[in-house]
Amino acid sequence: MVNSKIINDNDLYFFEIVDNRIIINDNYEGVIILDKDFNEICKLKIFIDFVVDISFKKADCIVLCCYEKQCFVRIDVSSLEFRVISFCDGMENLYFQNYYLWQDDILFMMADGGSSIVKMNLNSSEIVLIKDADSSEMSEQYKALKQFANFLVHKTFSDKNTILIVASPDMVLIDYLNGTQMLKGKRLIDFHDIEVFDDYVVQISETIILISNSEKSIEVFPSTANYRFLRAKFIRNENEIFLILLSCCNSDSQLAKFEKLNLPF
Repeated sequence: MVNSKIINDNDLYFFEIVDNRIIINDNYEGVIILDKDFNEICKLKIFIDFVVDISFKKADCIVLCCYEKQCFVRIDVSSLEFRVISFCDGMENLYFQNYYLWQDDILFMMADGGSSIVKMNLNSSEIVLIKDADSSEMSEQYKALKQFANFLVHKTFSDKNTILIVASPDMVLIDYLNGTQMLKGKRLIDFHDIEVFDDYVVQISETIILISNSEKSIEVFPSTANYRFLRAKFIRNENEIFLILLSCCNSDSQLAKFEKLNLPF
């Protein structure tokens, strides 16, 4: 099992895990798909000046949004195929949130504080812009989700119908279908990203990653001088769960490093 990998000649800013595979940007023209040991599976050349502004994922599929090109890119990680889906009229100035619902082949994405909702059919590529909160275009599940539109939602876990809200001093996992709130009373740091898996909460800042569960917490620092943390994601290897850390070099934007961390408790 490989525990680290240096990435050269790539201005790496995007990192996600889908179906136990690692997805990263390929500079500004596509994405690279890696296996859990950082071996390259393939490169998908999408188009020049491709920038991932926000992403939505479920199961073996991920949808990437590129504001500059006014489009989405749907990637099937199993088949390694992708499709470009252009924005519909009226979407030119929309900005999406980390707040969405994915039901079968229908993806609802919230934008502009809930004042706009985009409904995408992933089979037909049809996109509908919904302005009316009570529109029949919305599912009952999405209406349940929309009640939290005024909160700062850091993550949506579409497979579990939950969202993560941080309202200092608490982190709250909300099941928006069953109406339950699962409080995560954790120490908060000034994070730029956060991940949750079972009882684990991982907060990521540039200089420290704080890993905690119901029993204890530990701090992780960059293993190499002149590097800063970008992201951290959970990945499964058979019956074990690991944390994949992504850090980049402060003095060279084309140099980054992946590290695989055994969860310490």
